[in-house]
Amino acid sequence: MYLTAGSYGTIDGICNGRYYLYYQFGNKWNPSSKTFAINEPKEKFNDPVNIRGTNYYDVSLVPGSGNAHTSKTSNNETARS
Repeated sequence: MYLTAGSYGTIDGICNGRYYLYYQFGNKWNPSSKTFAINEPKEKFNDPVNIRGTNYYDVSLVPGSGNAHTSKTSNNETARS
């Protein structure tokens, strides 16, 4: 999912489970390859999201607006634990 600064979106079609939310900031988004030409390292929220009884999750990325802890990650990590 691509979000512009300060926007939000909904991830739907999610099966019940425990997931980590990954994100990446960057510049010059290429919609064909779904990558940034200039990007920062991928990061994830340290606390997983538990999906139970619903198949969607609302997401917003607003830098500096919350107290969630994050970590830098390697590109080969997966989102489901």
